[in-house]
Amino acid sequence: MSSEQKSQHCKPEEGVEVQEEALGLVGAQAPTTEEQEAAVSSSSPLVPGTLEEVPAAGSTGPPQSPQGASALPTTVSFTCWRQPNEGSSGQEEEGPSTSPDAESLFREALSKKVDELVRFLLLKYRAKELVTKAEMLERVIKNYKRCFPVIFGKASESLKMIFGIDVKEVDPTSNTYTLVTCLGLSYDGLLGNNQIFPKTGLLIIVLGTIAMEGDSASEEEIWEELSVMEVYDGREHSVFG
Repeated sequence: MSSEQKSQHCKPEEGVEVQEEALGLVGAQAPTTEEQEAAVSSSSPLVPGTLEEVPAAGSTGPPQSPQGASALPTTVSFTCWRQPNEGSSGQEEEGPSTSPDAESLFREALSKKVDELVRFLLLKYRAKELVTKAEMLERVIKNYKRCFPVIFGKASESLKMIFGIDVKEVDPTSNTYTLVTCLGLSYDGLLGNNQIFPKTGLLIIVLGTIAMEGDSASEEEIWEELSVMEVYDGREHSVFG
């Protein structure tokens, strides 16, 4: 491949923001942009586990069913690695090597973006707002735009399987999505008093912990597992209450 071709391949997409933004979970009121950006710099994962396979990148829609779940393979295309900043020196920058360490860092970076997107979509769900692909790219995905199908697919899958929230496209022209409770009355019955957020994800964690501990788990063990989702004893959670 010529130097000119490699330079074109590595040129970042226009409009990519260099400055990192923070996304946050907010209180019961509909969040403002500033509040959303302030609080979710937390590194606590909302999405358990890590990515291990990548679904086909031909579609930007969410997975059709949990059976379609997939994870990053050991051989990953690095075309969606973070690109060099626009306006940097004209000297060509090489992409990451394909060493095991580089692949591990790449998968970790994608997993972090999935976690950030899940948090962002939870904010949109709570505020009962629509979300567009352009907004997700600008606010969350940023320099990983080429990996949007992978990140969006895994985030949508996590929302459905953990929180019972489905991501549905309402306008294909503008790539606008809405977030709805995906299991109807069975999930609605588990909403809090203010009908804000389904708590089935918490129930799944509690039951899973009990099962893994031999059908018996102490209160301390339950709270330890819930702390993964930043749920603590005696402290009100900004999403779950």
